[in-house]
Amino acid sequence: NLPLGVVTGIVGQSRMRVVVLGEAGHAGTVPMRMRQDALTGAAELMLLIEQNARENEDDGMVATVGRIEASPGATNVIPGRVGFSLEFRSSSDDRRKAAIEQIKADAQRIGIKRKLEFAFEPFHETSTTACTPALQALMEDAIASLGHQSIRLPSGAGHDAQVMAKLCPMAMLFVRCKGG
Repeated sequence: NLPLGVVTGIVGQSRMRVVVLGEAGHAGTVPMRMRQDALTGAAELMLLIEQNARENEDDGMVATVGRIEASPGATNVIPGRVGFSLEFRSSSDDRRKAAIEQIKADAQRIGIKRKLEFAFEPFHETSTTACTPALQALMEDAIASLGHQSIRLPSGAGHDAQVMAKLCPMAMLFVRCKGG
């Protein structure tokens, strides 16, 4: 008998494309000390992105790199350009925005060290949306009246409810599943 989840709010999201520019070169002839490898710079930043989100896990923060493209994409050529998608989700708009600013500062530091350029191109932003407390209480009462247990939890996924909250009071109920 898994508890029913009364949603406290829907996390905010920031999505962007990150572009790393270095210099393509022959894999066999460019010494390691002279490389401007966009892929290794991107990889270093991706590890810091993960670390940043883990440090903010108490806020429900998650960060995802979902797509990576390295150019020119040949096995014997140092990547001169890397593009990747980056998404941050968090229960706090302020903490999410601060995490992004930290990643931009990290990118600047990596760029100086590795002689790379980083560009961040935002393409989607959704603010954190709170559920209506009175509706949450009604849901909890209904669950209790049926002899079930309820828990409060944030929604890590975006929902149409974020749009509806601009029009009317909003709340959501999640049915928990094994392992989720």
